[in-house]
Amino acid sequence: MKHLNKFNLLSITMLMMILTSCLKDSAPVADPSAGTNNVVEFANSNIPNSYTSIYPQYVNDLKQLGITGSDTFNVNIDWAGPQATAPQDIVVTIAVDQTSLTAFNTDQGSTYTIPASTVFSIPSTATIKAGTQQVTVKAIISSTGYDFSKNYALPLKITASNYGTVSTNFGTAIYSFSARNKYDGHYTLTGTMVDYANSGITGYYPNDVYLVTATLNSVSMFDNTIGGVYHAILSGGALSYYGSFGVIFTFDGSNNVSSVTNKYGQPASNGRSATIDPSGLNNWNSTTKTLTVKYWMDQPSVITPHRDAFNELYTYVGPR
Repeated sequence: MKHLNKFNLLSITMLMMILTSCLKDSAPVADPSAGTNNVVEFANSNIPNSYTSIYPQYVNDLKQLGITGSDTFNVNIDWAGPQATAPQDIVVTIAVDQTSLTAFNTDQGSTYTIPASTVFSIPSTATIKAGTQQVTVKAIISSTGYDFSKNYALPLKITASNYGTVSTNFGTAIYSFSARNKYDGHYTLTGTMVDYANSGITGYYPNDVYLVTATLNSVSMFDNTIGGVYHAILSGGALSYYGSFGVIFTFDGSNNVSSVTNKYGQPASNGRSATIDPSGLNNWNSTTKTLTVKYWMDQPSVITPHRDAFNELYTYVGPR
């Protein structure tokens, strides 16, 4: 009886090996009439922003839009599955799908919107050529009608394919993008500061800052030492900053600073506001990318007419 059990076990093991070998030899055959196990899908164009969202999100930083008036980002479409390459030309249809963006915003608590038609263009079809695995198309973004205050995204959906099937998980993707104006960048800040109400408060220079795009013609000053849109100071020799005070520089068509305002209100809840000092050069040099500006912080409940005088030079380091 023991010998019989050993024989049966050996027979079953050999049978399983034969069947497994047969399955490996029977690879899926691409037959348009019979269908295929391969799918068409959006492939990574950069690292996905989240691995838990209902659709993959690819974040695109448009560094050239504010400089040249247009910029692009890649949209990759892939042929994935048992067949390594496409057996024929595969034409996929792409659409901008508001329903997908609404679902994504609900899932992620985001506020993305689709820009006006003057802002973007993208091909409605793309072809994965026979013998290849992927095709890349360009989404073109224009500054015409671009609203820098909006959170923009293109929710793209593969709505049809002439061969294979559309992926359930990656047949839709969200391509968010943000633009930078020409003043945007990483700067070294030097200059002088006088607090007329408190001689124990002095300037903190040199400092490491970003000028961050707020609109097409304005930037906010992000203080890297403090870690926000504030202005570092020394109070009794110790690092500090003014609460509810951070500057926004707005430029005219000639790169002159037309206004300096407080991000937190004009005035903020503590009475602080910003005002340009017209005696300054107040200009961004497009050749050297340096900003020279003079302005005041006003706080009439403490002192008039101005509490602080700033005379500053922002020297361009590179993109942030």
